[in-house]
Amino acid sequence: MDNRPNGPGSAAPTDPAQDAAPEVPDEWVTNLVKGFAQTLRARQIYSPSNPTYQRFLNSLRSGLSDLWSKTDELTLELEEEAMLWRGATVYRGEDKADSLAFLFFKDGVRELTFLRGFEKDELERFVEVLNRVRHLRPTDEDDLLTLLWNANFSRVQYASVDLFAEGLDIPEPTAQPLPAPSRVIQEELPTEGEGGAAVETAGKDLRELTAISVEDFDPTLYFLDAAELDRLRDEVGGE
Repeated sequence: MDNRPNGPGSAAPTDPAQDAAPEVPDEWVTNLVKGFAQTLRARQIYSPSNPTYQRFLNSLRSGLSDLWSKTDELTLELEEEAMLWRGATVYRGEDKADSLAFLFFKDGVRELTFLRGFEKDELERFVEVLNRVRHLRPTDEDDLLTLLWNANFSRVQYASVDLFAEGLDIPEPTAQPLPAPSRVIQEELPTEGEGGAAVETAGKDLRELTAISVEDFDPTLYFLDAAELDRLRDEVGGE
């Protein structure tokens, strides 16, 4: 390791700002997302081999290739009516029937990332998945997450949420032992105001009940006396 100070003939220290990746203009991402929506709309109208659809697809592919000159990935956040990139809205679709954002949002996708090279082998398959989702019926078992999983994309990443648990405040587990039932009843019952005397009596009876033990029972009370035993023997003998 060379720890010599910089001299007249030494190289200048590297400026981190110079090594940073070039900034991606917001307009680039806006146009790309718009191109996605247009390509998907064209696919809904035309067959995969139709020249019009292929023109939209190639334009989108070219835009993605240009994007990789400035970054290695494109990450979009999904909201119900919008798509965001680095906090900036790059797409808005209020008509849910035709909204690209809602297409992802309704099935739980909250983040979508495209990696360098996506446009080469996976772009067309990705559009086909979205087109299939457009035509799914409510009775179909598949959804967008299932289709993305089955497609096994290597250059498309996504983050999703459980729609049934989204927004629920799930309590943290506690390590404290549960209180005894008698204590819970005593704490819940009021001791003042209307009905306070009756409650006090009930609480007293409860405490007395919980204090009963086996020794409180006289077993001789539940046995036959001598006369009853003799009569029972006679009846058995007669049988």
